[in-house]
Amino acid sequence: MLAPPAHDPKAFNPTRPTYKYSNNDISSYVVYVYSDKPSTMHFSVLSRIISDSIKNDILLIKRLGAGKAIIEAKSADAANRLLSNPVFEKNNLRAFIPSFKVLRSGIIRGVLSVQIKFAGQILPSEIVLFNALYKVYAFVPKAKICYTCYRVGHIERDCKSSRPRCLFCGSSCEEDHSCPANKSQATCINCGRASSNLTHLPPHH
Repeated sequence: MLAPPAHDPKAFNPTRPTYKYSNNDISSYVVYVYSDKPSTMHFSVLSRIISDSIKNDILLIKRLGAGKAIIEAKSADAANRLLSNPVFEKNNLRAFIPSFKVLRSGIIRGVLSVQIKFAGQILPSEIVLFNALYKVYAFVPKAKICYTCYRVGHIERDCKSSRPRCLFCGSSCEEDHSCPANKSQATCINCGRASSNLTHLPPHH
């Protein structure tokens, strides 16, 4: 089974389709909740509204950001029931099950590679498409790499570093930066291990 990705802020999109857990899905059964007015909804208020109304169906409530929370439900049915609970609409809240909890992406290879999303948490080993049998491979998305700080998990547009880092020594890159690193013996500035990938620089380097 594929490991679920990290929580993505873009998951809070009001136009998303509605997903539900099936009886074959395994825990944890999470439901995301967000406020239409996040700046005015403190987490203590949000958690109290949820707990007072639906405490019999939930195990835990976690804060995810301003006006956002993750509810861990006791079962798949309990999580699905939360989606239609009137307490959310009454308090200008939205609840949804994130797609990464109930869908998996796979690749089939033939003349062309095709990415397919499958319902459920486990990929099938094979599928039949137009009467032809294809093996299904796990789809592994490319890692996000920031070309400002060279850390993994976000892109340059979302970087919170105050200054860019040197790809070779990890120090702040000033205009007069003189890199002390031996570039013929390249190492990763994040883990310190030897690396041969430092030739793949972004266009502005």
